Amino acid sequence: AEAPFKMTGVQAVAFTEDGSMLLSVCNAYNGKITKTTLHVWEWRLGKQIHCQDLRLGVPPQVYGVVWNNVEIPGEDKPVDFVTFGRKHVDFWKFKGKGANTDNWRQGNGAFRLATNEKKDTEALGCDDKGYFLIQDVLCAQFLPSGTLVTGTASGDLYQWTNRKRKPQGGGSSTSGARPRSASAARSQASAAEHEESVDWRVKRRVRWNDSAGKLRRAHAHSLQAPERPSRP
Repeated sequence: AEAPFKMTGVQAVAFTEDGSMLLSVCNAYNGKITKTTLHVWEWRLGKQIHCQDLRLGVPPQVYGVVWNNVEIPGEDKPVDFVTFGRKHVDFWKFKGKGANTDNWRQGNGAFRLATNEKKDTEALGCDDKGYFLIQDVLCAQFLPSGTLVTGTASGDLYQWTNRKRKPQGGGSSTSGARPRSASAARSQASAAEHEESVDWRVKRRVRWNDSAGKLRRAHAHSLQAPERPSRP
């Protein structure tokens, strides 16, 4: 039997916008294997409501965690928080409450252009299929619009967007129709689950120009920024 894992350190922490929950990324070791785990706490009660393994390997595998504090009236947040680190960025969304724990859905960010445009891929820094070089993600921040921007080891900034995947076979959702059999119910549930899954990709990339010592655009549009108030 494997020896139990013992926590060897806390890599990163973040609070929710109302301060009710605490996210922590921790390292654990059992004498043979080192892993990184995510914990969600109702810290005032001293209660852990979610725990999930993230990565195996010598730490740090995960460099940080950031909660999305942006609330837009009338809109559901597409992502609640992100974890990022060695060649990855993961997007987390609350899925529902279980018997003894809360459930969170994890989506992996793909280092791939979100659109199907193949114009000037060399200037964008991706290959002819829209794929970027997978890099370590060193930092992350949500803009006032709710958009996530990450910084990579090469000095590039990536702006991310989500794309809902279509049901298998290209059919439309039947969530509003009552299934006629058990097999139809299973198929409908599977289609609904597939439809609501989200594919996270790179919307824009901004590159660091070493020779000029400044950021230059690698896309036709710049990153979204909050408007500055006009002076009287």
